[in-house]
Amino acid sequence: MDFPFNEQTDMLLVLGFCEGNCRESVRVYRERYPNRRIPNHKTFARIEHRLRETGNLKPVRFNAGRPRQARTPIAEEAVLQEVDNNPRISTRRLEHEVRISKSTANRVIRDQLIHPFHVRPVQELLPLDPRSRLNFAEIVMERRVIDNEFHTKILFTDESCFTRRGMTNLHNEHVYADENPHALRSTHFQREFKINVWIGIIANSLIGPYRLPDRLDGPGYLRFLQESLLELLEDVPLNLRQNMFFMHDGAPPHFARAVREYLNEQFADRWIGRGQEAPIQ
Repeated sequence: MDFPFNEQTDMLLVLGFCEGNCRESVRVYRERYPNRRIPNHKTFARIEHRLRETGNLKPVRFNAGRPRQARTPIAEEAVLQEVDNNPRISTRRLEHEVRISKSTANRVIRDQLIHPFHVRPVQELLPLDPRSRLNFAEIVMERRVIDNEFHTKILFTDESCFTRRGMTNLHNEHVYADENPHALRSTHFQREFKINVWIGIIANSLIGPYRLPDRLDGPGYLRFLQESLLELLEDVPLNLRQNMFFMHDGAPPHFARAVREYLNEQFADRWIGRGQEAPIQ
């Protein structure tokens, strides 16, 4: 803690009186000024050294960075330029780059009607995926010219694995209380479990859900197609079942050779999947 200039001057006079003995100076200073804060011997040495080196009693402030600047047109332009260069930049990073407070950076951004939209995680698309999706859309449109109800004859299927951890969004999770309840939510467990679930949809009907093996592989998926799928389709009208198209994604178990051979046998040219063997990709 800094001492006023008048107190620092008195410390120097006491230090001179004690002929440079800092510890003795503390004792004498306590006797002369009992109602003041009493400095330790290092304070006497530091003030004496500062005066010799700088000729000034004012402490020298060392700041490794540039001083913060107030909100000026130049600062505002710098903030907007940083946001334009990197739309994902944080206000903490803006504070470091532009040397402006986070609150000021937020106000500059809001005044320009720029809003911080949340990022939504999605599945990665490979380079060939956009073309494949376009091809599939064109095939569907062509078939609908011949059969306007073609899209209702596709059995769309997918699987999802549910775990005990779930998906936690702490951004929107809170507890209202008069005092902080220090609420906790467990996200990591010593005993884990997971459930792999298959479900399908055709026309206006849901097929399933059906629990698959937790670790699904090609043979396991083939057993599902051979033994369980037909039972799940029992409530689907026979005419629709005989003319339906089976669709699944390109997951590794779906691409097993035995699975593709079975689909070619059961659905001929009426299945949709990955690879050159799929009638519709």
